[in-house]
Amino acid sequence: MQGQAEQVAAVVAVKAWSRAKSRLDALPAERRSGLAAAMALDTCLALTGAGLRLLVVTDEPLLPARWSAAGVPVEVLGDPGTDLNGALTAGDAELRRTGASTVLAVVADLPCLVPAAVSGLLAAAGAGRGRWFVPDSTGVGTTVLLARDRELEPRFEGASADRHRRSGAQPLAAPAGVRRDVDDEVSLERALELGVGAHTAAWAADRPG
Repeated sequence: MQGQAEQVAAVVAVKAWSRAKSRLDALPAERRSGLAAAMALDTCLALTGAGLRLLVVTDEPLLPARWSAAGVPVEVLGDPGTDLNGALTAGDAELRRTGASTVLAVVADLPCLVPAAVSGLLAAAGAGRGRWFVPDSTGVGTTVLLARDRELEPRFEGASADRHRRSGAQPLAAPAGVRRDVDDEVSLERALELGVGAHTAAWAADRPG
């Protein structure tokens, strides 16, 4: 846990589960939505397990009740109806308005994320003012953006690692589980091989033969 002088918080934007993971089109719609919900929950459990305050920006009506039942202390902000970066910017503004000095924006499909890795990222960023990012496993996208004592300025989606770098954010080395987001069948299988959280594991265990 961070000291009182530095309130550390995370913001995660979660799509309505019925619209999530469209690239996993080999899965039936119900399975896709179940996977999206499970991965987002495991991601958020890792963040709160590291002692972070958590704000989820979403228009998924079932999320608050499910997160509460899973014991996740979460604040919910309605999706502003923009894109991912607009949702994260709105969440960042709300967190800083209510006392956060360090904010992590984390994608909602990091089922391999664990609390120790979250704490490790905060330690690696040091104590100074600035912005840092973690490239995804391909080196093209971004899984985590961290800002201390300044706004996030998110540039997620597509070739976001280069955009974050050009915006002045510094790359952070991170374990494979922090870099392994899930967009398609191949990345899903690699995440399962690395080891996933309990909710994603339960979803996988229920897969047909």
